[in-house]
Amino acid sequence: MDAYLLTWNPEKWSRDNLLEYIARIEAGEETVPWKAIKSTPPNSRVFLTKQGKGERGIFGSGTTVGEPFESPHFDEEEATAGKTAYFVNVKFEKLFDPIGGVKVDIAELLDIHPSAWRAQQSGTKLPYEAASKLETIWNERTGSFGSMYPDEIEPGDVYVEGAKKSVTVNRYERDRKARELCVAKWGSSCSVCSFHFEYVYGAIGRDFIHVHHLKPLSEIGVEYEVDPINDLRPVCPNCHAMLHRKSPALSIEELTALVKRYGKNV
Repeated sequence: MDAYLLTWNPEKWSRDNLLEYIARIEAGEETVPWKAIKSTPPNSRVFLTKQGKGERGIFGSGTTVGEPFESPHFDEEEATAGKTAYFVNVKFEKLFDPIGGVKVDIAELLDIHPSAWRAQQSGTKLPYEAASKLETIWNERTGSFGSMYPDEIEPGDVYVEGAKKSVTVNRYERDRKARELCVAKWGSSCSVCSFHFEYVYGAIGRDFIHVHHLKPLSEIGVEYEVDPINDLRPVCPNCHAMLHRKSPALSIEELTALVKRYGKNV
């Protein structure tokens, strides 16, 4: 996944506006628009950096959702003059008030890469090596291990979902809050093969696990309220994929039997 650098300068867009965004996200809003370049791809990793006076550095991270769109400029004077800018919706999984201190400061960033952070516009693509090193530091600094899954959705705190959905991995398996409650009950070991990511990969694997929905989609009515304890089970990505190789999906017990039967051949 490519990574891009979004920018915030309090001299151009006030802290009050930023705090409003943070409040909207905390209230459950899935995405907020941020200035970017026209070519910013969907599903791109983004880091948010503070520019201007005072402490500079990274204070937010997330993923772009959808294509960039043109809208009136964020600066009121520019907008009044008829100017526009490109924005992209961002799903922030971490966004802090930088006035309380950025999480990765400019000195650390310059140690990672001498020029990648001098973005002239919001939405600049980061060099792969710089993005990779920043991701590691960011995860260590913010405790983000296992917090982002490529197939997650972020509904609010209400677990009433729509009718059955014809996708290979259903949406109930991508509900972050439901996943957290499932893992809190059943732990982070795979329910099929017992694989535990932290035991193999160390801290970077802490709390990483997929969840599998036990109820067949054919049994889901018009409205359905997912029960994270009784309807979901933690499974590793490999076993999760194997469960969904059949339609309807294999049961946990069926796949466990296959692992016991053929696992000795590995």
